[in-house]
Amino acid sequence: MAHPPILRSKIAEEELYKLYWKDNLKIKDIASMYGVTYSAVWRYMDKLGINRRGYSETRVLHYSVKRVNENFFSNCSREVAYVLGVIITDGSIDSASGNLRISMTDKDVVEKIALVMELEDGISIVKARNGGKQQYKLAICRQKITEDLRHLGVEIDGSKTFDQKAIKVPKEFRSHFIRGVFDGDGSLVIRNRISPAGTPYKSSDVTIVSASKPFLDSVLNMLNEDLDLGLHINGYMGNKSTKILYRINFSCRKKIGKFLRYIYKDKGNVFMERKYNKAITDGAYMMNNDTLLS
Repeated sequence: MAHPPILRSKIAEEELYKLYWKDNLKIKDIASMYGVTYSAVWRYMDKLGINRRGYSETRVLHYSVKRVNENFFSNCSREVAYVLGVIITDGSIDSASGNLRISMTDKDVVEKIALVMELEDGISIVKARNGGKQQYKLAICRQKITEDLRHLGVEIDGSKTFDQKAIKVPKEFRSHFIRGVFDGDGSLVIRNRISPAGTPYKSSDVTIVSASKPFLDSVLNMLNEDLDLGLHINGYMGNKSTKILYRINFSCRKKIGKFLRYIYKDKGNVFMERKYNKAITDGAYMMNNDTLLS
């Protein structure tokens, strides 16, 4: 059996820490690399004061994905901006383990995010409960990804957007970020109506909701600066919430058409098909000939 002094001659403290915490190797994997026993690595970590993962962190790592682009969030792009918008609105990050989760009923969005992040074996089906819709969950546990998201301004506390602060996105990527926010916590409602004179017509409205006013303020500022829509935020009490929620809501046909052309221009392959299809079919009456939805 290799004792700590023998192991110390094979691996420095910095390297051991890196292998365990940054490269996410298990103790048995490290032991195998250096030809020592599991208990030797365990006791050596104790001697150096290197903390070990708790049960939940170990479990997350055990079921973590086999491969993912850990540098995905290191440099901004339209794909990064979109995924960032979805994470803030429909994702959560556990502060203890750094486990990133995105759960959505729209499978195509989860699959597209997995594709751009080069994610392998990271999607699972969440069993529907009480007659609810089937959900699809993406889960990643990588310290580098968590650190990059924190650098981008994402609150790593597991509370989703309740405590999310304002987000700054480079101007050239704002439309993609807003599209991600819209796909996560936005809606386009189109209604068929009849006027008092008996003429059929359509009404519509766009809504983006958040539990964080500072975050929604930053979204509002982007929209008003880029599109000059003159929008504002309203607070209200949600049906199932004891907290005040905040929303951006507008129903002007020209403003909605301008908004849709903005978020879908140069959309690439990252967008929610359900909302996009609704915009270009039911919402076609709001578009100019040049819809910019290609």
